[in-house]
Amino acid sequence: MLVDLLQRQQDWPALGALFKDLKRSRVLPEQDLKTLNRDLQVRLLTADARPDGGSLVWSRLSRRERRDPVLTAVHVRSLIDSGSMKQAEKILRKAIARGWNGDLVRLYGHVRSAPIQAQLDHAQGWRRSHPDDPDLLMTLARLQLELEARDEALALLVEAARIGVSGDTYMELGLLLESLGESSKALQCYRRGLQQSQVPAAPARSESPAELLPAVIENA
Repeated sequence: MLVDLLQRQQDWPALGALFKDLKRSRVLPEQDLKTLNRDLQVRLLTADARPDGGSLVWSRLSRRERRDPVLTAVHVRSLIDSGSMKQAEKILRKAIARGWNGDLVRLYGHVRSAPIQAQLDHAQGWRRSHPDDPDLLMTLARLQLELEARDEALALLVEAARIGVSGDTYMELGLLLESLGESSKALQCYRRGLQQSQVPAAPARSESPAELLPAVIENA
């Protein structure tokens, strides 16, 4: 099929033109069209990333498309990479207010919009309705680290690991422990992180934290 050929060739403008014909002719099921359009917009947004964070592709998206969490995340990453932190924070805050999304919540922790304390205060407000969300705990930990509140960050990362048990959480925890001079505990967390990254689905929350973070929780 021509769609597959253009995808292999990474000819996104040509695929965009073909998509319009496919949509008019209705030769593909509606769900397949939606999936193809999202994939196409992701590619176009990625290719359109500019040093100043501007994106002609993003400006041309429909209102509905700009509310798609996947497309929003791609655009925000470009803004973060370009240093357009204020704009990235604003877009994320509005998107998360419309609908809770773990990927967007995690991205919020990578934004550095001055003042950081105000950004942290806003994220802490989300905890009232999402008290045990590991993505939010990770974001809060990153923002606390930016404010050099290492003890608070450590406690948040440990709690995130207890709840979510993700590879990213362990890796973040390892980096923090290493910065605190806890090399052996950091290495243990790195190993756990690599192990968890190879597990297809996270296990249920453990009632025994020591099983998840042996030797780390003791001093947390």
